[in-house]
Amino acid sequence: MLSQLTLRFHKKLIEALKVRAGRENTSVNALAERFLDDGLKTVSTSDGYFQLIADPEATVRQLYRNIILGQTFGTSAFSRDELRFILTYAREAFVRGQGRIATLPALRTLLDITRDLLVWHVASDRPLDDHYLTGIFRLRGDNLMEEFDAFLVALRPVVDQMYAEHLLRPLESGCFDLAEVPEAVLAGIFTLPRLKTIFPLILRGLDWTTDKATALAQDLRPVSPAVTETVQAGTLRLDIRIDGQQPGERPGAWYNTPRLHLLITGQDFVVPYGWDVFSELLGLLTLYAHHPEALAHGHQGEQVMFYPPGHVSKEGFFGIGGLRIFLPAEDFETLVRELTTKCTEGMLAEALSGLRCLYGDL
Repeated sequence: MLSQLTLRFHKKLIEALKVRAGRENTSVNALAERFLDDGLKTVSTSDGYFQLIADPEATVRQLYRNIILGQTFGTSAFSRDELRFILTYAREAFVRGQGRIATLPALRTLLDITRDLLVWHVASDRPLDDHYLTGIFRLRGDNLMEEFDAFLVALRPVVDQMYAEHLLRPLESGCFDLAEVPEAVLAGIFTLPRLKTIFPLILRGLDWTTDKATALAQDLRPVSPAVTETVQAGTLRLDIRIDGQQPGERPGAWYNTPRLHLLITGQDFVVPYGWDVFSELLGLLTLYAHHPEALAHGHQGEQVMFYPPGHVSKEGFFGIGGLRIFLPAEDFETLVRELTTKCTEGMLAEALSGLRCLYGDL
């Protein structure tokens, strides 16, 4: 079946096609069709990457098997195209949405990868885009490694998402040529623990939806424990329920897709929420618990806002959408302490780790 497509070429190229067609006693159309067909059959160095981004859902399934489930089947090393895919969408995670704050575990892991690649390029005397690196990380260029380490030490523990994206540009832009780095060196830099840490960023960078997360879980059947937890702070109660495998239930029976339900109950209201709100709320309160001085004036994020006691009023409060919840200073601190502590312990921490790798997180 024939279809018409109009293409524009330089005049010299068209003349060369006509001359070649005359020599071969064929038409210009037939000659151009043969050249295009032969060219498309030739494998390009970038073809593998374009295949990955052409079907991101299939790529995520494969990466989930390898990184999260550990199903490498003897092939522990990731291809350079897969690493490029990971770095591209990890940076894209900080572009999506607005008002979010980057947590250092994932961002610091990516900066550590940047450092390790820089170490290898400097030690191997390989060409680098020095101007690009010195501009982003504010390096003088006299001693790149010492200056980069000093930059990491001085980096604030709470980083705005747009500045985080700025810091990751050298990784995603091709500043480091992964094709030049030996596979053994890449395997030592892109380790499984590091890739597990940044995997939730890939999902967020792909604008991962609940439907896609459900399809991924139904396809690969990751085992996640069913957990219920309650956090009480004065008159406010947060009920967390995670669907999954019940205690004592044998694997291989009915499969419950891992899913989080958050129910916030006050004196005169009950409001349900899902993973997106919970992950942003937990992220903000965790940052505040570890670095209260950095968020002493509060923060207004994508879906969640909060202000600790003593800034706007004597009370502390947080908001989700149009809901505003005010708490006495003691109850606010209780909420922060209890929620952040329980989410890092036991079965709840395990279940949340699994949900991050299904639904994405910043």
